[in-house]
Amino acid sequence: EQPVSCFRRASNCKRTLLRGLLAMAARLQHGSHAHPLQQMGISETNGTATSCRACGLPFASELVLFGCRNCGFFLHRFCALQPPSLPGDPAYHQHQLRLLYAPAYPSGSFRCDICRKVGSALNYHCRSCNFDAHPLCANLPRTAHYPGHEHPLRFLFKPTAAGSTRCDVCGSQVHHCCYECSSCNFVLHP
Repeated sequence: EQPVSCFRRASNCKRTLLRGLLAMAARLQHGSHAHPLQQMGISETNGTATSCRACGLPFASELVLFGCRNCGFFLHRFCALQPPSLPGDPAYHQHQLRLLYAPAYPSGSFRCDICRKVGSALNYHCRSCNFDAHPLCANLPRTAHYPGHEHPLRFLFKPTAAGSTRCDVCGSQVHHCCYECSSCNFVLHP
């Protein structure tokens, strides 16, 4: 560990250290691109950033993102900062998931085993059982609370209620992952 006593000795030392740490956080080397990515606002892309190269979703106007202006390569902050692996979780998926920058399949796409939608870019993959998940889906909280509902909700890959299940908030059909209340069968899709 580095000694921190210099904070007391020199007033500029703390500022210099913090400035260096902020500069490091503002640049990162991402495995999906050859050049370092710079943190920037959407306005700094000169209109060239329309959607994230990792998840394909559009950028919001106020969003901070990471990108390479020279190549026109831009990522949501969330996508750029995904860890290289996620540990196994017995209640969710038992094996470790590894981050892939492209699907592991010759087709160039994957079907998310959580939301069941097709993806073609950044994904978490299990080599042992070919489980695949979008980063957003892989990071859904295991438990949640919904305002106005008194009980905690737990994440499930499929609703436990038999037959047709509808979201108790919007009324749409729930086919795959959802949050469900074990006390009263309240169902909410993410």
